[in-house]
Amino acid sequence: MGTDPEFGFRAVDAALDAADFLLEHPRAGPQITDGSLRKWRVLATPLLLIYRVEPGGILIARVQHNRSDWQSLP
Repeated sequence: MGTDPEFGFRAVDAALDAADFLLEHPRAGPQITDGSLRKWRVLATPLLLIYRVEPGGILIARVQHNRSDWQSLP
């Protein structure tokens, strides 16, 4: 991350790849909170996808830095 100007492009590409994987395997991520949300680590980044499985797909609720206090956010 730091001063790498290409990081943003790579992070977006990796997040899209992760979302594509989750569309094929929506229950791959462990359940968090009350069980309605799941999390998935975006490879080669410090990012997590917080998502919910819905009929016909997934809903990405947020993208969080893995060092943030993502567990206490509403």
